[in-house]
Amino acid sequence: MKNSRSGEKIKLTSIDELLGVVNEESAMEIEIKAISPFKGHPFKVIADDKMAILYYLVDLALSLFDNEFDKIWEEFAIYSRKKASSTYICTQCDAKYYCDICPAEMDFLYGDEEYRPEEACKIAKIRKAFYENEVSYKEALCLARNDREVK
Repeated sequence: MKNSRSGEKIKLTSIDELLGVVNEESAMEIEIKAISPFKGHPFKVIADDKMAILYYLVDLALSLFDNEFDKIWEEFAIYSRKKASSTYICTQCDAKYYCDICPAEMDFLYGDEEYRPEEACKIAKIRKAFYENEVSYKEALCLARNDREVK
């Protein structure tokens, strides 16, 4: 019969031990932009639009630990209250409702909240064509891979 150990304390490995942090002095701060994927990386780092928001918070010197959510949200909410300029290309685009470009992200990445990469416009037009049944799923994928435009 097996010996039961109920009531015996189990030692769990701490986060610091898992990450190799021996003490407070062995931890170091690095710039968020210095984080990149490498073989055997303990975490998956994906530098996408979601990461851009973190860059923006760091750039504004806002910490998720030191600030309340409402204060941080207010920094981003300014974009939803702004009106587009008369030269804003998206106001005339018939695929604007299929676009997923965020003005806050463009402002952070390019210093211009009204900037739109051509590739993003192309993808929005392909989405529009697909959702309006102008092209099949397979055709949409082909269009995304090639340089042909959807009219």
